[in-house]
Amino acid sequence: EWVAISDFNNTLSSSERTRGSSNSHIDSSTFWNFLDEGNLMDMGFQGKAMTWKNGRIRVRLDQCLINLEWRFRFSNAIIVHLGPWMDEVRSLAVIVANEGVYQKEQSSTSL
Repeated sequence: EWVAISDFNNTLSSSERTRGSSNSHIDSSTFWNFLDEGNLMDMGFQGKAMTWKNGRIRVRLDQCLINLEWRFRFSNAIIVHLGPWMDEVRSLAVIVANEGVYQKEQSSTSL
């Protein structure tokens, strides 16, 4: 199982940046190849989309990449983009809970 959480200094699509380009098409293609060769996928996130800012430019540079085995083992895991901004970046948190704990928390909050 693999998980990699980092500022990869690259984006996977144009929807992950606003007001300017953070990377070229070639860099994005190289990043996609890296994911493909490593059998990795973006875990997704909850919270605000962008994790880095510079003036009016906002970009999602921080990613949590996982492989399928990790997703199956930690099926309830989520990544959260925390707010507010800390200088130019937003903190990330990975929340991993076993299924019984997660379901119990979910049911107790819905009462």
